[in-house]
Amino acid sequence: MKRKDGARDNAEFRAREVARATAELERAGRLGLTRTFIQHGDVTVFDHVTSVAQASLAAADALARAGVRVDRASLVRGALLHDYFLYDWHDPDPSHRLHGFRHPFFALARAEEDFDLTPRERNIIVRHMFPLVPVPPTCREAWIVCLADKWCALRETVAGRLPGRGGTRTAGACDGGGTLAAGAARAGDGAADGFASEGRGPARSVPAGNDTGRFQGRRG
Repeated sequence: MKRKDGARDNAEFRAREVARATAELERAGRLGLTRTFIQHGDVTVFDHVTSVAQASLAAADALARAGVRVDRASLVRGALLHDYFLYDWHDPDPSHRLHGFRHPFFALARAEEDFDLTPRERNIIVRHMFPLVPVPPTCREAWIVCLADKWCALRETVAGRLPGRGGTRTAGACDGGGTLAAGAARAGDGAADGFASEGRGPARSVPAGNDTGRFQGRRG
């Protein structure tokens, strides 16, 4: 019973952590628009990214128990902004062609219009579609979100097709923290060691949609 209570407390803490970050991003930017766009099944982009953020935090908690450190603030913000492309990708507009390949760059460009991003947040956003976009993440936080995104997308897509079931509307339904943590730890160890930490080296400017994730950023 104690273990179940502890898990419930951790889940509630993660939900509050995501809710605080969500409220901040809605106040400062256009995250609220994602409530109007469908992502998978009948799950909105907003519900999807909040689920990914909570699943990512569950993985971070599992890694923390193994002594592996994660930048939680960048992890949550990057997860919430990873699909910040701000359009309905089901609309047959020609500009939405090849959405799966292109939307990480659109999301990064839109996020940079509204927020000061850290290098890890940029890396999370622009690399989350690996291996469809064949450049891998270069930090542990981006690996976590990359895996959490796929786990949640699978859950949402499958749930929407089950008889008598709609899409997974409840944010945070895609926990899977232990499994995600194991995969992220294996994939991210070398990347985390080689990733340029914030404040190391001079700041430099690059185009918003550039696939870099390595240049210096500021958070407001």
